[in-house]
Amino acid sequence: MDLKLLAQGYDGLLAIGDLHGDIEALMKAYNYARKHKLFLVSLGDLVDRGPFPFETVKTIVEIVDQGHGAFVIGNHDDKHYRHALGNKVTLSGDAQRTLHSVGEDRMEEFFDLYKKLYHHTNSSYYHYCDGWIFVHGASHPDLWSYPEKLGDGAKSRALYGEVTGKRDGAGMPERIYTWIDEIPEGQAVIVGHDRKAVYNIKLVTPLMVANENSGLAIFVDTSCGKGGLLSGVVLKFGAYRTEFETFINFE
Repeated sequence: MDLKLLAQGYDGLLAIGDLHGDIEALMKAYNYARKHKLFLVSLGDLVDRGPFPFETVKTIVEIVDQGHGAFVIGNHDDKHYRHALGNKVTLSGDAQRTLHSVGEDRMEEFFDLYKKLYHHTNSSYYHYCDGWIFVHGASHPDLWSYPEKLGDGAKSRALYGEVTGKRDGAGMPERIYTWIDEIPEGQAVIVGHDRKAVYNIKLVTPLMVANENSGLAIFVDTSCGKGGLLSGVVLKFGAYRTEFETFINFE
């Protein structure tokens, strides 16, 4: 979805990384966005690990309902949505703790919120704006044609990043980054999802990586809800295109 159309009347965009149930970090980012007339873009993974999953999802729904932001579906969101539909899914320990935190009295509303968010006009597996792609896990060559519906390969990368099918020493899916080389000249991708991107070092501020064609990848997951801070990227609308302005950490 073209964010330039959704964000009419705003001066730019604030794209934030994974929230994982940290409602205080979300409100800091949202208040900053409102103060500076920025359209908020959440890169997904609203729940699992942090203490306020219900409140975080409900607030994001309110933000997109009010037309103040857009949502990118993350792998954790996708799993909870499928669980809300009654599909058979394997819930991690973090996901089980999320549902325990929500509680039986709010469970139906939690499921309804995820269903609404998943199908909201401001939600998608990816968004774009003037050569910028916003996606949770990783881009895919198909995204540069801005398809309305993603094929299986592009959807898998959007949710999970580019993986080998193997597990690393910590038992997590092994990730690779050849997708960065596929970014066309003059284009850029902003992702969450990956807390140790490219160099296997935990990120404490957003990481920008350029390929040989000067295509850019920016990683913004700095472990919010997992002991770290929420980070974001500010882009400003220019006369001809949308330009990078700054990184920001929400202390």
